[in-house]
Amino acid sequence: GGMRLQRGFQTSAQVCARRGKTQRRKAGDEPEAADTKSSEPKEWGKEEPEEGTTKRFVINRRNRVKKVGSLTSIQEVKDPRTHAKLPEICVVGRTNAGKSSLLNHLLGHDNIAKASSRAGKTTAVDLFVVNDKLVLADLPGYGFKGPRGSLHKKWDRVWWPLTASYIKHSGVKAALLLLDVRAPPTEDDVFVMEELRAAALPTLLVLTKDDRINDRVEQKGHGVRTNEEGEPLLEARVERAVSDHRARGWLAQRVRGALEWPPHLPHLHYSIHDPKARRKLRRWMDTMTHAEGREGVME
Repeated sequence: GGMRLQRGFQTSAQVCARRGKTQRRKAGDEPEAADTKSSEPKEWGKEEPEEGTTKRFVINRRNRVKKVGSLTSIQEVKDPRTHAKLPEICVVGRTNAGKSSLLNHLLGHDNIAKASSRAGKTTAVDLFVVNDKLVLADLPGYGFKGPRGSLHKKWDRVWWPLTASYIKHSGVKAALLLLDVRAPPTEDDVFVMEELRAAALPTLLVLTKDDRINDRVEQKGHGVRTNEEGEPLLEARVERAVSDHRARGWLAQRVRGALEWPPHLPHLHYSIHDPKARRKLRRWMDTMTHAEGREGVME
């Protein structure tokens, strides 16, 4: 009670000063304070900083995104770009690892990249300018299932030479390597990682589909105790959360071990249903964008 009284109490000098200020405004000697809540719509790419921060990131909750080209040949990779020179980050991953979904979720758009269950949807290096500050490059996916067929041959003859040329000759600053956290890394994953490492391209390992770690358990109905109405018991939900945490750690270590991922380099769990994961990735990409060259990103 005492604290409320002290905060609401004003001295006679403060009251007089406030009355004098009001009188000057009425007389036209002092302009009214500007309305801080403007009715004008916020400009794309200039979103207000996130709560608790004073910094605007390169990628925000709302973004102005423009597709500026598709590189379909090695020669196009080497040719000068027609758009403004900006820091460039590429997104590479196994087919159906969730590249398109991640890009759409990250940028806050539904149709920047076309998500599809069909392998081989991305057939070129697609370039997107984000807020006139960054270029995002969506690379063709790799690692097709089943016996060798037309997609495997296309990868060997066209898409991998294009990807390798881009990694080595485009001037790209950093890479996001996307892997489905639920699947053990394959020879293709290891091969691509080794190529990124040989090109000295700083890479952030992003483990996608983090929210689907226990899909098979849910489908089979195992591992969650319920009451007579079929609702999960409180202690069962707690156990499930602990189980998810342990599974997540084990799966992440399996991926890191197969890729021989250095202990000092981080990885990031990502789900399109997790706003916190999106904020973390935006911060990482902001750091990459503002670093001085590849050497700065490595530091």
